Amino acid sequence: MTSDRRVTVSTGSRLHFGLLTHRPNSGREFGGVGVMIDSPGWTVTASAANDVSDADRIVVAENAAAACPETESRVARIVERFRQIPDANIPALKINVTSAIPSHRGLGSGTQLALATARAINDCLDLGPASASKLAELTGRGLRSAVG
Repeated sequence: MTSDRRVTVSTGSRLHFGLLTHRPNSGREFGGVGVMIDSPGWTVTASAANDVSDADRIVVAENAAAACPETESRVARIVERFRQIPDANIPALKINVTSAIPSHRGLGSGTQLALATARAINDCLDLGPASASKLAELTGRGLRSAVG
C-alpha cells in the first residue's frame, strides 16, 4: 500500500458568528453559524517516509509552530488514528506543515488541521474514498460541536 505520491492539502479558516444549543440530546453540545475565509490556513503535505527508518517524520515550519505550538503533537495523534484502522498497514510517513491557523482564536484551527492531515494521508496512500464526515469521525472531530 506504500506510495511515492505526495499530496498537499491547503485550507482556509472558519469564522464563528455565534454558538447555539443544538439538539442537546443528539450528543453534540453546540451548533452555530459561520463562514469560511481564504486565510489564514493550513498547508499540509503527506508522503511515505521513503528512508530506512520506520519512524514518522513530522516537520513543522517555524511560522506554523509559532502560530500553533501544538501542531506536531496534533499531527502525530492523527497519524496514530490511521494506524488503528484494521488492515490499513500504514507505512512510516513524512508530514510537512508549512502554514498554520493560529490556535485558540475561534478560526477552526483544530478541525481544519485534522481534516487537512487526514485527507493528505488518505489520498497519499490511496486508501479509497473518504468523505469529510468519515475523516472527521476518524480524527475525533465533531464530537462536542456541530460547528466544525
